[in-house]
Amino acid sequence: MAWDAEPAAASPRVCCQLQEDEAAAVHRTARLRGLCLGQLGNMRPIQENGELRIESRLDKIIEPLREKIRDLEKSFIQKYSPVKFLSEKDCKRILVTGGMGFVGSYLMDKLMMDGHKVTVVDNFFMGRKRNMEHWIGHENFELINHDMLEQLSIEVDQIYHLASPASPPSYMYNPFKTLKTNTVGTLNMLGLAK
Repeated sequence: MAWDAEPAAASPRVCCQLQEDEAAAVHRTARLRGLCLGQLGNMRPIQENGELRIESRLDKIIEPLREKIRDLEKSFIQKYSPVKFLSEKDCKRILVTGGMGFVGSYLMDKLMMDGHKVTVVDNFFMGRKRNMEHWIGHENFELINHDMLEQLSIEVDQIYHLASPASPPSYMYNPFKTLKTNTVGTLNMLGLAK
């Protein structure tokens, strides 16, 4: 067999089969490449679509929670007792020391309902916060945590000095503090009233 001899001619049937196989291989390769390219090209819409689905699911879950929060906020809106409206010249700035005690809290309620601006000073030694918590947040109410043994500098029109641990167990617990609060606290309030 000589190398320079021409190859034997293939039958037309074999040639057709080879061409079909080549064409199929090229077609498969192109299809695979197209799928890969198509998948890469379609990744963004698929990702965006997935994100939209997740967001819509989250919204479905979160919306009832938002409604519950709104309902809770509405139910916790502070409702104050009816307060008279006073003009600026009639409205007084009033200081109530010991305003969280039994007598002070009732006086403070009356003054607030009459429309005055009330500042309560208490050191929480005997008073209870629940005696006045219904006024917290009202525009005419202010609470100051202060010991009456210290000077207080505030500008007011009236002073009601009720700061004193006024129960026998308090006297017995700390008798010197009681005496100091009654004397020095009163002197401080007289100095403020000057």
